[in-house]
Amino acid sequence: MPAYPPRRCPLQPATRWIALALASLLALPALAADDKFDQQMLDVLRQQGAITEEQYRDLSNTVAEENLPPVSSDGDWSFQWKDGFKLSSPDGATSFKFGGRIQLDGAATFASPQLTEDAFGTEFRRARIFFSGNTGKHLFFKAQYEFAGDNASTGTDFKDVYVGLKDMCCFGDLRVGHFKQAFSFNELTSSKYITFMERALPVLAFAPSRDIGISANDTAFEKRMTWSLGAYRSDTPDGEARFDNNGNYDITGRITGLPVYADDGKHLVHLGASYSHTFADEARYRTRPEQHLGGRYVDTGLLKTNGSDMAGGELVAVMGPLSFASEFISTWVDGRRNLRDMNYYGAYAEVSYFLTGENKVYDMGKGTFKRVKPAKSFSLADDGSGAWEIAGRYSHLDLGQGNGGIENDFTFGVNWYLYSNLRLMLNYVYAHVHGLPGSGTANTVEGRVSFDF
Repeated sequence: MPAYPPRRCPLQPATRWIALALASLLALPALAADDKFDQQMLDVLRQQGAITEEQYRDLSNTVAEENLPPVSSDGDWSFQWKDGFKLSSPDGATSFKFGGRIQLDGAATFASPQLTEDAFGTEFRRARIFFSGNTGKHLFFKAQYEFAGDNASTGTDFKDVYVGLKDMCCFGDLRVGHFKQAFSFNELTSSKYITFMERALPVLAFAPSRDIGISANDTAFEKRMTWSLGAYRSDTPDGEARFDNNGNYDITGRITGLPVYADDGKHLVHLGASYSHTFADEARYRTRPEQHLGGRYVDTGLLKTNGSDMAGGELVAVMGPLSFASEFISTWVDGRRNLRDMNYYGAYAEVSYFLTGENKVYDMGKGTFKRVKPAKSFSLADDGSGAWEIAGRYSHLDLGQGNGGIENDFTFGVNWYLYSNLRLMLNYVYAHVHGLPGSGTANTVEGRVSFDF
């Protein structure tokens, strides 16, 4: 028999690629459904010019969508809103939460000429975002940043940025990073939940707030008691870098108890005590008059010290819609370079009442107040009024030794909680300053829109 040459395919190369592309397109849904078709085949088709860029993008999106698991079904991760966005694993062992807060303030101050000029202003008091979570049995973390306030012109501030291990035997929860030192009921209660727009005079002047450090904290007696102890580098309020031989460190601790706790927290008595020792060669105590836009009226100036000690006591009571809170804080400064020892102190007492029947909500894990939820959220359709709260506070701060000045503030406030995460606030602050060459009075009217998510 004569030898015949090998039989050739009648299709030209370009036609063969078209046929291959058509076959691939016809097979795509089945392959993707069976999880057998991958991105590599599409890459080859694009390299050979068998499909256009637009077809490549459309097919890539189709492959990705076909291979994605369902967003929500039994046994899968759940994404929900619970006072913020929360993502949780099926077994609850891992969860992540992200959100933030926005607080927009406006104020007008009318003051004696010796103190300051009359002024009006607005500011974003706080504009924060955060991401936090728990993974596994012990690990937890949080990263929170500030985009407003005093540092708005230079960038973000560190707020709570830490990682920790929970339920660590006798140490409770261990935490390292940048967070608040455990001192003062008013300071440790979040700005989302404090009664007035600003914290009380002695808290503003003395409480150490946030620094880089390590701490341990836990609860006892079915959460009727909390305790915390930590060590901090005391000159890192914004988490900035420090590399020097200055030994500015704090040892700070706090303990609280609930001798009375009834009706799921609608009736309670809280007692607390805090102590902090600062190893530092300088100190300064000053504050604004319970409003943030104006200047500071009392100020000790920079003091040369061999360290200082600070102690505080707390008394809080909730009696249904009526609540009371008070603290006393005293600081002893060990003077050096011919500076005599100093003692500065302050106290405040505040009372609030919910006209609509709600009550302050107590956080047994932290020994502070937490979110108030209106009995009936605001709604024009359902005649929902939200929650209405009226409050008053007296604050005293004595920085008189060394001519730092003495200030007494009277603050009155009205809070309208439209929802659990949206509150309108109106405060009036009367400040009386004496013991200084520039003694006088100041009257401030201020308001805030506070929203968190």
